[in-house]
Order: sequence, then C-alpha cells, then structure tokens
Amino acid sequence: MELEYGFNDCHMRKSSTFNDNVSWTMLEQPLQELRLILKLTMRMETSFDLRAVFSHCPDLQVLHIRTTSTFRLLGPWVPKEISPPSTLSLQQPQPQQQPQQQDYGQEQVLKTKQDSLSASFSPKVLALRELVLERAHFYQASLERLLCVTPNLDTLRLIDLNRHSWLTSYPAPVEYDQQRLIDFLQNPSFSQQPKILPLKSFSFSIASKQNRNHDRDIQTAYKELSPTSPEMTFYVEDLSAPLLKYLREVVANVVTTLELRYNDIHRFSPDPVLHRYMCSSPHLLHLKAPNTFYLVDLLDIHGRMESATTRITGHTGGGGAGTGADGRAGGTNSLMGPPGIWTCKNLQTLHLSFRATGNTNSTTNSSYSTSNNSSYSTITSTGGIPKTNSRIVFGYISRVCPNLKDLQLRAAENFYWSAWIPHGAGTTITQRQRLHLTLDSGFCLLARLTRLEQFSLGCISGSGTSASFVSRNMVWNLELVDLDWMLEEGHRDVRRREMRRIIVAERWEYLLHEERVNMLQKAMETNWWVSRTRKMIPHNTIANTSNTSKHLLRGRTDPEIHEQLKNLGLLVDVKNMLEEMEIENERQGGEGGEGEYFKCWPMLRWMRIYHSTEYGRSKEREVRRLLTQPLELKFKHKAY
Repeated sequence: MELEYGFNDCHMRKSSTFNDNVSWTMLEQPLQELRLILKLTMRMETSFDLRAVFSHCPDLQVLHIRTTSTFRLLGPWVPKEISPPSTLSLQQPQPQQQPQQQDYGQEQVLKTKQDSLSASFSPKVLALRELVLERAHFYQASLERLLCVTPNLDTLRLIDLNRHSWLTSYPAPVEYDQQRLIDFLQNPSFSQQPKILPLKSFSFSIASKQNRNHDRDIQTAYKELSPTSPEMTFYVEDLSAPLLKYLREVVANVVTTLELRYNDIHRFSPDPVLHRYMCSSPHLLHLKAPNTFYLVDLLDIHGRMESATTRITGHTGGGGAGTGADGRAGGTNSLMGPPGIWTCKNLQTLHLSFRATGNTNSTTNSSYSTSNNSSYSTITSTGGIPKTNSRIVFGYISRVCPNLKDLQLRAAENFYWSAWIPHGAGTTITQRQRLHLTLDSGFCLLARLTRLEQFSLGCISGSGTSASFVSRNMVWNLELVDLDWMLEEGHRDVRRREMRRIIVAERWEYLLHEERVNMLQKAMETNWWVSRTRKMIPHNTIANTSNTSKHLLRGRTDPEIHEQLKNLGLLVDVKNMLEEMEIENERQGGEGGEGEYFKCWPMLRWMRIYHSTEYGRSKEREVRRLLTQPLELKFKHKAY
C-alpha cells in the first residue's frame, strides 16, 4: 500500500533525543503493518532518522522524502539488526541427508531446524527499490553503508543536496562527490555491484553549486551507472547542444522521462534546444521543466501573435521584434528559428513555464529605466500575456498532447520570476506575466484533455498576506461564466448555458468579424511580400533555397494535428469548443433530460489555480475559491 504524508507544524511533536520530530511522529503510527510505499513532504527544517523508518518498515520498497526547506538525515541509517553482507558468511551449511522413511513429527522438527539454521546464516537486507531524497543534508558515508544492504535498489535520485544545515552543530559544510559515489558502486569489492548496476534511474545534484563541467559529468554518470535508462534528470536551466546530441545519438532517442531542475531565473537562450528536442522525440512520456523558459512564440505555427509578422517580413512594424532596416537584431524571433509541432503526442506529464516576448504594448503599467551605460536600458512592465497567446498555449497543448494526465503550467507571476528578454539593440525587458482565465482566453480549450488527473496553473511563492494578494490579483474580476464550463452544474443548468450562448452571439460578434478581416488582410500581405521577394531575388537563389522553403515548421509535422491546429490562437477556436460542449449537452439532455451531460475532466483528482497549496482541491471547491473575494480586497484597485 502507498502513503503520501505531508508534515507541517501541527504534526510535529518534540522528542527528547536529537529533536527528531518526524521520526517521533512515525513511531506513534503503525506504519510497519501495511506500508510498502512512503512519500513524505515536509514544510519546515527538521531532522529525520532513517534507521527508525527501516527498523519499523523493513519491507519498505519506495521511499521519497522532500521538503521546501531542508532536512538533516541522522546517521547511521542501517538498522542495528542488519549487518553488511561482507561481515557474514554467505555459505550456508548443508543439512545431512535423512532417510526417506520417517514419521510426520520428525519431518516437521527437521524442517524447523533447517529454517532457523538458514536464517541465522543468511545476510539480512532491506527490500528498498527506490530512494529519492530532495534537499537533504547528510554524510555521504551513511548513504554508502545503506547501499550495502539494498541489493534490490534500482532507482537512486539525490536532488538539490544541501551542504549546510542550521540544525547541525558543525560549521563546516558537508561535501558531496558524485565521482566518489560512482567509484564506490563500481568497486569490485562492493558486494551488491552485480545486483544494483545498472540502475534504472539515477540523478545527482547539489544545491547552489555551479559546475562548469556539468554536461560532461551528467553524461559520465549515466554512461557508468544507467546506460540504458529511459529516465533522465538534468540540473540545468535548459538543454544544451552537447546534452541534445547525447540524447539523440548516444541513447538513441529512447528517453521516456526527462526532468530539468533549476532554481534560479532562466534567462533568455537564443537557441531553444528543448524546443528542438520536443519536436523530434516521439517516445517522450514525461517532461518536468517547471523553471525552464519556454517562449510562446515557438508554438505559434501560424504567426498570429502580435510580433509574429516580423517572422515573415523582417520589419519592426506592428509591435513585433525582428531584424530592422539597419540589419541589427530588433528582437528574438530572428534568433529562435521556425516554430514547430511536438512529436511526443503520447505525453502524459507536462510541467513547463511559458513566457512571451516584446508585449509591452499590451501592458497596463510599465516603466522605462536607463542604466549608467547609455547603450543599455531596461523596460519593467506588469502586464499579462495577451489573450491571443493564452489561446495559443491552451489550444496547442490540448491538440498536440491529448493524453496528458499531469499538467502544470506557469508564467512569470512573481516579480523575481520575471524573465530578462532581449528587446531591441542593447535593451532588455522584464515582465510579470500570467495566463488568463476568462472565457475568451481559451482556458476552456483544456477541456479536450479527457484523461487529466492533476492540474496546476500558476505559481504563487511565499505565504501570508503578500501571497494572498498576488493570488487574488491573478484571478481578479472573474465571473461564473468564465469557469462554470468545468462544472457539471454549469452544463445541467439551462440558464448558465444560455449565458454562454449570449456571450458568443452578442459580445463576440464584432471580435469574430474583426478576426476574419485581420486574417484576410494578413494573407494578402503575405502573398504580396512573397511575390515581391521573388522579383528581387535572382532565380538561381530561389532554386537553391526551394527545398528549404517548403518546410516552414521545425521537425516532422503530422497532417492530422496540423489540420486540427488551423484555428490556433483565434477566438473562433474557443467558439467552436463551446459549441461542441453545447451539442453534447443537447444530445444527452434530449434523451429524457436525465442523461449524462458534458463532463469536463472526468478523471480529475485535484486542481490548483494561482495558489500555493501543495495538492490542490476538487473542481467545485477551487471554482468557489476563485469566485469569492475577501473583504479586504473588494475595495482595492486592480493591480493589472
């Protein structure tokens, strides 16, 4: 059985020894009777006694311990009743052969003696198969002793190991050495070597430590310990060219799980390697890169963002970013290359952070500052990602990855998350961005994900009044009609369905008409530019580039998915989705009125929207929270 437990202040009880809060609590609970999988999440700095865990849960197979702060693992970890196999005789004495004819009582006595003799000479080991420690503080020697009694271990993940801990009386930091761990596991004298190696999954990272040779160390670790592992965890802000080559060539592009862990701000990268990898990895099932800077522009396959026209014409008009008349880079689109369609259509887990470039015209509050160097300036804005961009994100994910079960999306909600983006010559822009939740933002497009089990949107750091205020501003002025499409009552109630129809038919009528006119005008401008370019460029140049001009998208494109994305970013895509919901409601309601109406996310376990809670709530509770404004915020002005 599995237990997921989150520790906070109310669960902690003070112990008289080592202040071992967590282990003291566990000793009071009969975990040893039924638990095989134990996952702990702690929200305060504390100490932890692994020996107590393994003593009371000898059959524990999976152990995950993580914290939002840090925790110290007291040593030693191995229980007293378990000795390293090297100190025991592995040769069991053979009992003497007995005559075949004997009574039943003598046979039972002989069997009992054999079992006790075998048990006394057999080395005791732990059943642990998977060990994941995140933000832990311990001595590496304790881990190495534990590995001597875990022959079944196939997953070892050490994430963001802390070298310092306020709970220890030793001022000197603890040192972690990945190469030492590799040498220990590969040592021929290590008795568990043929059983443990190769590992199914391995990762090793140290918090707040810069490593210039990180790419090389990653490749060495996987090559030595888990050469055939389909799971990769990199402590980087984005994929680099060497890592991309390693994933494509060395491991033959068979990775099913890719995790990028990075705690600092991810600055703009002119070569989005992760995007190139997503467009050429059909086997990928799980991607976790919550802090990775992924540009919405890379999903805009039709060029419908405000700055997308420069991708075709190269002009700076229309608020876009591109190459100006002087030949200098006026933005980021000229560096990003063509957008593309992901080939990982079977993706089940997606944790990603999205940013948009050069949208200062859409912000409501911005300031311009110039540094001491006159050639460098910074624009700080507090606006949101335009709703066109939100529709691109929601529409793209719902079409390209229809099998998602775990979806966590972020933007630059917090100021310190703001991404520094090149904006013209010698200028950068930092924005506080968010994904919109209104009906016209396309949030309802995610209803296509029928297998979704966990959903999180936005990241609010901190706690208390500050976090609450930021969270409320992210969802300010939301109405019931914006969110009731995800509730069963929103489809069963005729009046609420009629409200959505009125919005589409009346409020969106002009917007839809303007959208059609803009699309026609853009098509005419594109055709004019193409014909003008053909007249100016020599015919031999056109012939030489004819092969490359046919492929406007990065990677291979699925014709079916490309057809489904024809309305990507447009308001008509949202209109069509609402009509599909209404058709389902009328079909089910017409069968007597008691049929099953449209069900949004029928397998959803929990959801979390712009909130700092760990596991979220049900759809009904989360919608109720989003639509309920506290009294202290009702009379304050909107921050965005």
